Amino acid sequence: MWEIFPLPSFSQENIKLTIFFQILIHIGVLANEDKMHFAEEATKGGPLGELVQWSDIITSLFILGHDITVTADLPAVQR
Repeated sequence: MWEIFPLPSFSQENIKLTIFFQILIHIGVLANEDKMHFAEEATKGGPLGELVQWSDIITSLFILGHDITVTADLPAVQR
């Protein structure tokens, strides 16, 4: 089955055109855990769905080759 799909061509020209970014992802809703009690509500659907969406975004950016930093700590963002 794999024979029908063309293999990507990795030449020096293609590699030079690829741009990778350093991306900081701050999950702010987790930073306010003491006020919002996000973890307690996570099993009820809404917050859990949001965490799944975050994981999808983070995974997609990582697979694309970007340098990712994930934080939920506000002082870490300010550095």
